[in-house]
Amino acid sequence: MLYSSKRFLFVVLFTCVLLLSSWGFLVHKTVNQLAIYELPVGMKPFFYNNREYLVYNAVRPDIRRNKDRLEAESILLI
Repeated sequence: MLYSSKRFLFVVLFTCVLLLSSWGFLVHKTVNQLAIYELPVGMKPFFYNNREYLVYNAVRPDIRRNKDRLEAESILLI
């Protein structure tokens, strides 16, 4: 009984951590790549030709935010 309740608690906490954690670098790259394929026809050629650059640099704001503590406060300011 005690073992199963600890196991259940572990599974619940692990699931919460997964659901509440940030996306991560792989998801940012994947979302950017998939967004290129959903663009209107007139915009697709430009973005499709530059997709490697766009996907590679999709995580640069997150990398910069992780390196500089002050950047985290201003990363979303436009």
